[in-house]
Amino acid sequence: MDVAAALLGCELDAAFFHLYGIARDDVDYIMETFPIVKRKDLAAHGRYRTKETILDIYDAMQRAMDTGEPYRSLLDPPPANGWVPEEVSGEWRVASGGSERGSQGSRETGS
Repeated sequence: MDVAAALLGCELDAAFFHLYGIARDDVDYIMETFPIVKRKDLAAHGRYRTKETILDIYDAMQRAMDTGEPYRSLLDPPPANGWVPEEVSGEWRVASGGSERGSQGSRETGS
């Protein structure tokens, strides 16, 4: 796995821990329940790098929530890097304010 993919995975893990309301101490404990990941990290890096990275990102996200400052991804360039998808065609389209059904807020039937 390349570094960017691993880092993105750590950011997603940290974000999901926050979304599920899991406290930092519990994140630390949960990460200890992955002995294969820990063993591979120790062999490759001499430390449990995945756990450390997730906890560091978790802390940075918590600081962002506490201060109101946006979280800044560690990825360079950041995910999507300003890319915005074109309008999705078909039955469901994503609108700027959330999901939109069809062209007039209802499910398109094709008739």
